[in-house]
Amino acid sequence: YYCEITRSVIEQAVLTSEQYQVAISVNVSIEDILNEETVSFIHYVLSEHKKAQLIFEITETESTEDFTKVQAFARDVRRLGGQIAIDDFGVGYSNFSRLISLRPDYLKIDGSIVQNVLHDPTSASILNGLISICKELHIPIVAEFVENKEVNSYLCDQQIEYLQGYYIGKPSPEVNRVLN
Repeated sequence: YYCEITRSVIEQAVLTSEQYQVAISVNVSIEDILNEETVSFIHYVLSEHKKAQLIFEITETESTEDFTKVQAFARDVRRLGGQIAIDDFGVGYSNFSRLISLRPDYLKIDGSIVQNVLHDPTSASILNGLISICKELHIPIVAEFVENKEVNSYLCDQQIEYLQGYYIGKPSPEVNRVLN
C-alpha cells in the first residue's frame, strides 16, 4: 500500500496547495522515485495542476546506485513547476557530491544538528559550514527542529532563510486555522 499512500498524500497536497495558495512539501523516497507509476502520477498531477506549489523533499539520495534516476526526477519535476529539497541533510547518506549534482531548490538541515547547535561545537561547525556552502551555491536552507527561542535567535543571526519546529508552530490538522 506504500505507493498508494504516497499518491494519496501528493493528491491531497496538490488540492490543499491550490485551495489555500501555499507551497506544500511532500517527502518522497528513493522507492517512490524508482516506481514508474508513482513518477508518472507526479508528472500527471503537476501538469494538470499548474497553480499547485509542491516541493518534493528527497530522502536518502545516496542509497540508490542509479542516481541518474534521481537527477531525472528532479529535472522533470522542475520542468513541470515543482521544486526539490534534500531532506535531513547532515545524516544518513547525504553528501556534498549529491548536493552539487542535484542542485536542490532547498536544503533541509537535519534536526539533530540544529537542536545541538548551541551546546555542541561540532554541530555548530557543521551548520556554519553548510551555511557557507549553501550561500555560495545560492541554495536556501531550512533548519528543522527549532524548538526554543535561543535556537531560533541563533539561526536568525546566521541568516537561515527558513525555520521549522515547535517554536515556530506545532503541527495542526486545521490548515484553515493555521493559515488564517
